[in-house]
Amino acid sequence: ASYALDTARRSGYDPDELEEEQRERQLRNRMNQEFSNFSKKIEDQAKDLEFDIPYRELGFYGVPPHNKSTSFIMPAVNALVELTEPPWFVMPLSDIEIAHFERVVYGLKNFDLVLVFKDFSEKPLHVNAINIEHLDALKTWLDSCNIKFYEGTANLNWNAIMKNINDTGIEGFYEDGGWKFLNMQGSSDEEEEDPDDAESDFEPSGSESEEEEASDGSDEDFTDESDGSEEELGSDESEGQDWDEAEEEAEK
Repeated sequence: ASYALDTARRSGYDPDELEEEQRERQLRNRMNQEFSNFSKKIEDQAKDLEFDIPYRELGFYGVPPHNKSTSFIMPAVNALVELTEPPWFVMPLSDIEIAHFERVVYGLKNFDLVLVFKDFSEKPLHVNAINIEHLDALKTWLDSCNIKFYEGTANLNWNAIMKNINDTGIEGFYEDGGWKFLNMQGSSDEEEEDPDDAESDFEPSGSESEEEEASDGSDEDFTDESDGSEEELGSDESEGQDWDEAEEEAEK
């Protein structure tokens, strides 16, 4: 039996798989359209309700606190969400006190993000293993949301930090400087010297002033001695003979 290779259907894909992928794509588009219509109807009827749409272009891959695998996390207007894999992760921005970037070290490809609740009795949330290329975009987003953020090179013991804050009390915590201990770069700027102390550092001490007075006295003695030597030299010259008189005596 012969088999005509030129008339055979040569394809690297299974036609059944292509049809199944196409059906899934059509189903996904239909569900997205139905949900969009549903949200618009709810907004029209409720008037004071608005659905929040995440910024997919600002999305990044990381490990959310309620999942051990890497998931796609997206910032939104009012929350930070992960809606791809269950369990879902939704962090309202109104509940965030500060954000802290950890393991921001030159050469490392990933960093961690810690979100501290305004309710200090709750444990902070950690989003780990974020690619370093998303650092600037996250900073810009947090700044646009008026959320204070810090960054450091190490992972902190947040259980001990929050315990210390709760034991000290909120008022005492902010009286002691609040979250300034996280700002490692600003700590050196805060340790400024008193202007009076700075001026006193440049003022001569008692021993230095005495040495200067002694040096001034020695200079005066030197000038007096030099003046005296010049006077003696002048007197010697006046007592000496003129050139003409010396020649006359030589001829004699």
